[in-house]
Amino acid sequence: MKNIFRIIAIIFVASATIQLLGVGERIYHALWQWYKFYGYSNSGHTTISAKMALFTFVASGILIIFGYSIKQKVKEHLVMKAIIYSYSSLSVGVLLLATLIVSPIGEIVAR
Repeated sequence: MKNIFRIIAIIFVASATIQLLGVGERIYHALWQWYKFYGYSNSGHTTISAKMALFTFVASGILIIFGYSIKQKVKEHLVMKAIIYSYSSLSVGVLLLATLIVSPIGEIVAR
């Protein structure tokens, strides 16, 4: 059981890192486009795929709920901290993505 929780923690940390890198890249791109084209008619924005945003919300939600539910069962301190970091990081990533979507510098497109 100890090894299963370690593998789950590795998967959680990898998922949280990938999500934050993706969302961070979109935020960076949106801010750069806004800075670059501020004052023009387009005023700069970034596009976000509707399918990818939906996948990110669903997958992150599932991982957040799963991580929160198994955190009580983990006995190892480092593994528990990794899972807590991961579902907290996933929560922040979801909030950042939602903020980007509702902001004027993010635009949802169907691809």
